[in-house]
Amino acid sequence: MDSSEYKLYQEISNINEDLQQGDIIIRRPEYDDDICKIIEEYFPTLPHKKYIAYLVITQSCDLARREENENRCKADYINLVGVQRLEDVFLTLVDKICGKYRQKYGYYASSGKDSACELLQRICNQNEWSIGIFFLHDNADFGLSHNSIAMLQESFAIKATEYYDSLLNSRSGRLTPQFQNRLGWLVGNLYSRVATVDFPEDEYKEIREKLFKKNGNKNLPIWLLKRQIKKIKNETGQEISELEKDNLDGLIASFDPISENIHKSSERIVEILKEIVEISQEQEEEIKIRIRNDIKYKSCLGD
Repeated sequence: MDSSEYKLYQEISNINEDLQQGDIIIRRPEYDDDICKIIEEYFPTLPHKKYIAYLVITQSCDLARREENENRCKADYINLVGVQRLEDVFLTLVDKICGKYRQKYGYYASSGKDSACELLQRICNQNEWSIGIFFLHDNADFGLSHNSIAMLQESFAIKATEYYDSLLNSRSGRLTPQFQNRLGWLVGNLYSRVATVDFPEDEYKEIREKLFKKNGNKNLPIWLLKRQIKKIKNETGQEISELEKDNLDGLIASFDPISENIHKSSERIVEILKEIVEISQEQEEEIKIRIRNDIKYKSCLGD
């Protein structure tokens, strides 16, 4: 899909416009009544340092202020959920789906990688209703500099009469109508499905590449090939779950399956070439070196 067809956020033209489900709440340190400070004070047990924003999940109809109710909304309390960076919680989410592939210390058998990729795609397309996740792609214009998620089951409530205006002042934008509907469906856990536009495929692939590549991020899963697991067991006589982390890291670092594949394939490629054309010993070695150092070829052998 063309990314121009995908619109998750919209601006709020009037700061005094009523709160709605799907309003994004960010830190406003310039205000004395910064809602994020208030939340941290009244809910000290919440993991505030992990939250980069909050999302309003109370139904819009209950948030509309009415003159006959002294310009107050119907809801006595306004429900919010914290928004966290996706890469900070992805390992925990993978564990929910791919726990049977877990080895130890964030290492997972690569046979579970497809399941993890499917999980990520469900998250990006707002289809991970079983866990209760709402995906928010990065957009600095709305105060979200990272791809993030809201865990809808981890909600909390603040008193509407006291903090309604503080929430108004802390908004950076809101979800577009179709995604407000989707959020409402996820929150209500209804049996009917609200259709929404899928997240653009090219942008999903960028997120997938970031979360699944080997980048040293300890918050992300590390995928092991079956032959890596087998070799470690053969060399140590132990299961991965029985090894200490430092020892395990060293063993895995010493076994680079891609380098091993490149070495074997370069030998075979030279053998095939020799069946077709005459190659000197010097040319053989040069071809092998070229193959083993070729970045594009290495990427083709990635796990």
